[in-house]
Amino acid sequence: MAKLLKPSEIEDIAFVLNRVNALIVGPGMGQSEWAQRILFSLEQTDSVKRIYKVYDADALNWLAEHPHFDSRRILTPHPGEAAKLLKTDNQTINSDRFSACLTIAKQYGGVCVLKGAGTIVADQQGQMVVCAVGNPGMAVAGMGDLLSGIIGALLAQGFELFDAAQLGVCIHGEAAERAAGENNYFRGLLASDLIEHLLPLLNPSVD
Repeated sequence: MAKLLKPSEIEDIAFVLNRVNALIVGPGMGQSEWAQRILFSLEQTDSVKRIYKVYDADALNWLAEHPHFDSRRILTPHPGEAAKLLKTDNQTINSDRFSACLTIAKQYGGVCVLKGAGTIVADQQGQMVVCAVGNPGMAVAGMGDLLSGIIGALLAQGFELFDAAQLGVCIHGEAAERAAGENNYFRGLLASDLIEHLLPLLNPSVD
């Protein structure tokens, strides 16, 4: 289920990745020397080229410093991370979120999920959708990690990049709506509150 890679074992990463078909990189990773070595090793490993990947959090910070194109990757930045990727500021990102999302997708490849009020999903070919579900209570720690996990799980089940991204965003947002309830209890919402609502969304009943 999991394997801890110590700094001295980074060379083993190729063996580990040969056994997976989707990869989530960044959440909780930090920006230590160990993290830097892992990220460099990922990009230099041939096995990674065939794997669908989700880059979030510290992986996005690293990518902003080491930009490159990869058509088999989903990036999930919030406006601050998007600003780093495009070498600009938050105000510029928020002034035209559609353009920012599309530019990231075309510049870095694959799909960009620009999080925020009305999360936008765009791919390098120019497809673009906006998520209509979600609420202000989602602006808390851990929500982005949960989204990355949902999208990564969909990729592992065989969904294509754009489909996994838009479906994952909508499932995530709808779970938050259900967690807030009909009284719209946004304040105090936690990422863990969404878990119980994911099962029925991932396993819809068939009438």
